[in-house]
Order: sequence, then structure tokens, then C-alpha cells
Amino acid sequence: MKTMSNLFAGLTGVVTCVCGCASADSLSMGVTQNQGAQSGPAGEMVITQSESLTAPAATPATRGDAIRAMRDGSRAFAIDLYRTLAAASPRSNLFFSPYSVSLALTTAYEGARGETASEIAQTLHLSSQGRDPHAQVALFASGARELANRQQRVQSSPTDENAFQLSIANSVWTQNGVPILPKYKAAVEQGFNSTIQQTNYIDDPASSRTAINQWVGKKTQQRITELIPAGGVDPSTRMVLANAVYFKAGWANRFDADSTYQAEFTSANGAKSSVSMMHQRERFLYARGEQFQAIELPYRGNVAMLVVLPEEGAFDQVEASLDAKTLDAITSSLVSRRVDLNMPKFASGGEVALSNAVKQLGIERAFAQNADFSGMSQQGAFALKEVFHKGTITVDEEGTEAAAATGTTMRATAAYKDTKAVVTVQVDRPFITAIIDKATGTILFLGRIATI
Repeated sequence: MKTMSNLFAGLTGVVTCVCGCASADSLSMGVTQNQGAQSGPAGEMVITQSESLTAPAATPATRGDAIRAMRDGSRAFAIDLYRTLAAASPRSNLFFSPYSVSLALTTAYEGARGETASEIAQTLHLSSQGRDPHAQVALFASGARELANRQQRVQSSPTDENAFQLSIANSVWTQNGVPILPKYKAAVEQGFNSTIQQTNYIDDPASSRTAINQWVGKKTQQRITELIPAGGVDPSTRMVLANAVYFKAGWANRFDADSTYQAEFTSANGAKSSVSMMHQRERFLYARGEQFQAIELPYRGNVAMLVVLPEEGAFDQVEASLDAKTLDAITSSLVSRRVDLNMPKFASGGEVALSNAVKQLGIERAFAQNADFSGMSQQGAFALKEVFHKGTITVDEEGTEAAAATGTTMRATAAYKDTKAVVTVQVDRPFITAIIDKATGTILFLGRIATI
């Protein structure tokens, strides 16, 4: 049986900058009833089972606004990005961290001005519901700190390797000699607990790439070691905005390895394969829609995995109908049921092409010669060059371990009554999965398992 250290490989992403001159239909649910860190190293926010950070707590009103801001905007962006990426790679596995991408692009937004800032704000839903985008960023940062700082109470020993862990790390890597404006420096350091480090892209881009990849590897427990590929930074690079998210948790209701059996899984392309199918009969939150079942599997810690299992032949319709409102409808319709759950062990991951995806979502000027990132530095003009992201996931009887990172390079220039009846969930075909922080509603990871 795999240990927890093998459960989830990481997700990572990077945004690089180079210096230069000059509504979908919502899915019908068919429901009738609803159910109602101690601080880590610089640049890293860490939660463990019995730790709490010493950062000042937000007032109740501010905390509530921050949580709603994170939930509304980040969920909408997460689904937008999922739909764009899914359309680009149909019938294949997809796994990424929308939260990691949001953090990296929000860090870029802090230094954007004019139309460049407007496009990023619109894409990230920072100006939704009439909110001022900059105020929304402040709320997002507050919500991020709330997510990272809140105490997690997990009933297990401090030495338990399956205890809940969530760490979030941000860093900005600038070219030696490029001055960062004090206001931007304060915004990323104080707002997002980010470190600012200098490197030499001009004379030694290879060493710069190595240093950033090593940082990502360390922050993701070596799940992501090559976030920035060869040639990902070059002498024209002036800044890299990097973010890494690491998640590890055991199931609240562990699967008994002795109950795991071999079963058939039918992939999106129709191919059939033998998989290790985990089994347990337990009480879970469950909902059924017109064309799918949904089940929430809690971890030890206020985080859960949501599995949306379309009926046979209905995956494309369910996926096409997925939007933020549909996801909210699913989660709000979950009720406690006795479930006979059959869930495959699986592992998936790889690179996610984000540059084209964010352009399709509306961030175009940020990549152009006339991009306006004058809020970062007065020396030269910045423009986005690439957005890198990688992710892997592994699930077994004990739980889940995940890591994610985003890097941006910049260049110059229907519910059921709670009865004793048992519902069967047989996850033997493609499904959609999300890892959601229950306290804030934030989607930490999101993906599609089309083949195993």
C-alpha cells in the first residue's frame, strides 16, 4: 500500500515577466430539499493540525467579507479556467490549482494599471457585484490570510503522517538592479506574505531558473521540481512571480486496504482498464442531479473532496453545464446518506498550458508591448511572457497529498430525506473532482479524471 508521501504529486505554476521598450446554462439539479499555522519560513503560510499563526485576526465583518469575496470571485474564475482548459484537451485528464493561479495573477494585478489592470480584474472577477477591484484584492488577501492562519483542529497525534497540512508560499524574483516601487513591495510582502528575491536573468538565466525551480520543489515537498522548463527564462526576463500550494490530509473515514478489489474502469475514449477499487460503506454527504451523483469525502481538517460522477454517456453534458452557480447548487444540495462507495485509487498530473487559456479568458493586453505594469517599477516596461503550471494527484486508502505552483514570467516590454436506505456510488467511469476548503469555500484543486 502506498504511503501518504506518494499520494499526491504536486501542482506548480509560474508567471514570468520580461522587460521591454517602448454564461453557460446551469445544470438542472432536480433537488427538493437543501441542507442548510504557526508561521512558516519567510514567504510561506503554514497550517498544521494544532498550529495557529499569530497574525492579527480580522474583525468578524472583515472576515465575512473576505470569505465571500474569495468564494464568489475565486469559484467563478476556477470554473471559467476549468472550462477553457477542458475544451482545449477533451477526453484527457486535467488537474490544477485555481487557487494557486489566482494568487499568482492577483500578485501581478497589484502592479498593473489602466486597461491592463481592468482586464486582469475582469478575468479574476475582482470587480464582480459592483466591488472596487482594489478593495476586492485587499479582501482576497485578507481571505488568503484567513485560509492560511486559521487554526485546524484535527484529532490525531502531532507525529501522525496523515495529519492535515496546508502551506501556501509566494515569491517574486526580480532582475538584479531593477528597483521595485515601495508600494508594490509592501503590497506583496504584507498582503500576500511574499518574499522578494533578486537574481541575474541577463547574465545567467540558467542559474536563475534553477534557483526558482529549487524553491518550488522545496515548497511542494519535491512534488514539482521542474516548473519552469528549459528556456522558460532568458536574458529578456525581468521578473518571475511564483506561487506554490502544498496539501496533505488523511480521510476522515479511511478505506480498509483489505477491502480494495480489482474492477473495470471505462475511460472517456471507451477503453477499459483494471483498477484498484477502494470500498467502504459509510455516511457521507450526497446529492443526485438529473444526470449525475455527487458525494463529498471529508478529510481530517475542514477540507473535503467533492466527486461529481455523471451517468454513463452524460459526462460531456454535465461538464458543459458546469458553472459556479451549478457548483453552488450541488454543494448546497448535499445531505447525509448511507453510501456504499466504490472509489478507484488513481494518480494523474502534468503540465497545464495556462498562457493561452488566460488570454482566451480576457487577459490580452498584459502580454502585449503596451502592457501597463507601471505599479511594479519605474525602470522599463513590463509585460507578461508565460504562465506555467504543473500538477499531480494521487489518491489511495489513506488519503490525499497534493501540491501546486503557478509561475508567471514577465518580460520588458435534488436532495433526499435522511433515511437508512443505502445509496451505491460506483466510480467506474470519468468524473470531476475538487478539493474544497470548507471554511472559506475556496476551491484549492480542480480536475477531471477521464482515464486511469
